[in-house]
Amino acid sequence: MFGSVAAIAIALLFHNNEISNYNWQCGRANLPSLSRIINLPVERTFWQLLLLFHVPVRVVELMTGFSRYKRLQNIYNKHTLLYEISRYCYFYAGLGELLFLSALSIVGERENIQLHVIFFYTFGFCGIGHMISNIFCHAHSLYYLNPYGRIGYYLKIISASLYIISAPILVGSFILYWKRCLTWGK
Repeated sequence: MFGSVAAIAIALLFHNNEISNYNWQCGRANLPSLSRIINLPVERTFWQLLLLFHVPVRVVELMTGFSRYKRLQNIYNKHTLLYEISRYCYFYAGLGELLFLSALSIVGERENIQLHVIFFYTFGFCGIGHMISNIFCHAHSLYYLNPYGRIGYYLKIISASLYIISAPILVGSFILYWKRCLTWGK
């Protein structure tokens, strides 16, 4: 998160023309693209450096969560098989999210646009799977207990809902821009 905020801030302050006024396959692009921002030389350095610290910490967090969800399963849970499937989905979808986030950083939109878009969508779907399985495991574990368990549960639902709502908007924007060449900026 800090890496993306730092990269966006540097790009907006120092490289505004390079991110918001460039030629693209449909003509002039007026809106900045995060993919373009993280592939500018200075911004890419911040992004890559902070991603280098982010990935190992997230892997440890995934392993810890996977282990804790096993130990903290609610004894009154009636959906034990679904809980186990969700627990494994939590772990492997989280690893997939990290893998494709790293792949997005390595393969920029300038190097291979098709591969970059595939990595972007796969990253998004892994993120959605990770969030949904995390919510299910949270609801059927001892994490759900008061005083803070329900607040965390509702915050996870709000975050996942916003993430899921943004997915069709992004897909629609990509289709309108790349397939129909509608820019609305002219």
